[in-house]
Amino acid sequence: MSYATNKTAEDIAELPLFSTAVYQQPALKVLIVNESDADTGLFRNTLETISGEAFDLVTAGDFKCGLGLIGSGRFDIAFVGEKIGLEHGIDLISDAGGRLCPTPMVLLASKFDPGREEHCLRAGAVDIIDSGELSPALLRRVIRYARFNHDTTRRLIVNEQRYRELAENASQASGEKSKFLAHMSHELRTPLNAILGFSEVIQHELFGELRGDGADKYREYINHINSSGSHLLSLINDLLDLSKIEAGKFEIHPANVSLTDIVDDVAKMITPQVTAAETELVVEIADRQSEIFADGRLVTQAILNIVANAVKFSPAGGRVTLKAETEGQNVILSVADQGCGISKEELSHVLEPFHQVRDLETRPGRGTGLGLPLARSIVELHQGGLEIFSDQGKGTTVSMWLPCNVRRLERT
Repeated sequence: MSYATNKTAEDIAELPLFSTAVYQQPALKVLIVNESDADTGLFRNTLETISGEAFDLVTAGDFKCGLGLIGSGRFDIAFVGEKIGLEHGIDLISDAGGRLCPTPMVLLASKFDPGREEHCLRAGAVDIIDSGELSPALLRRVIRYARFNHDTTRRLIVNEQRYRELAENASQASGEKSKFLAHMSHELRTPLNAILGFSEVIQHELFGELRGDGADKYREYINHINSSGSHLLSLINDLLDLSKIEAGKFEIHPANVSLTDIVDDVAKMITPQVTAAETELVVEIADRQSEIFADGRLVTQAILNIVANAVKFSPAGGRVTLKAETEGQNVILSVADQGCGISKEELSHVLEPFHQVRDLETRPGRGTGLGLPLARSIVELHQGGLEIFSDQGKGTTVSMWLPCNVRRLERT
């Protein structure tokens, strides 16, 4: 056994650890921080009687020296006395880092007090033992338990802190992303509105008729400019709305609105796309008198996004069916297409923002993957929900439900 007594932290840090006997396994490096020579002697004698184990023991008699040695990371385990001069052993354990300290620490109490046990463990001690009841068997068990328990707990604490930091960083990054998207959306809309405005002036030939051999081509080009600009503005608006929803800054303005009016508006707005895709839109409304208490503009936008998606993925000659019916206190809206469907692997991702079922090269239309996530977010803002059912090769049905919540008292 090797001993170091009444040394400063700097002196002991330079002292080599060694054992007087040769053992097959490395000696376990043990530190005891205690001002009582009697307790230290008892501890040393008990340690020496543990058979089949090799120990290198270093002792420290004051608080500062003990704190420095524990923090050095040179020891496999440290035993800390209950009182060290005018200081308390619990304070030393806490100052050393508790369970985050690389060295597991055990409190040596002059008398075991169950009432102080929780306080000791909260400070970061792995265990607490009564110095008056030391025995080789008890000390062997405490050392083995303390080392295993400390390593396991320390890893859990470190991982938990790391995960918490990652979650906080992710939350902060998400907030910054939402702010950036909102800012950029505003910045993009300003010049885009100017492009659309001037293209409409040219489209309607407000300052004179386009003449000459190239007039027809110019009209064709300006129509492309206006169409592409309108499409881009729609995407920017979707992006802006989604970023506001994610940031929790999106406001809805509900009122009593006719479900029939919403569905009819969607049918009118989608007609050009339906015609261009050579598909058929079938509208079925079970109760044309039904009303909902909702933001009519947003609900229209959500349904339009879903129907537009269905038309986009429907083959020429296919049919898209938009149904509206009431079930209990909810209105059920469903959009079914006869398109290619979605695989089970993709189905779990289609509601993620920016996710696209196919590569851009193979998609039948333009898009960024915002339509369905935005529709779901709008529905959830109204305390509703959205589900997708798909049979690959046969088609997809998107169903969403909204609570009626019609407020009759608000009518004038």
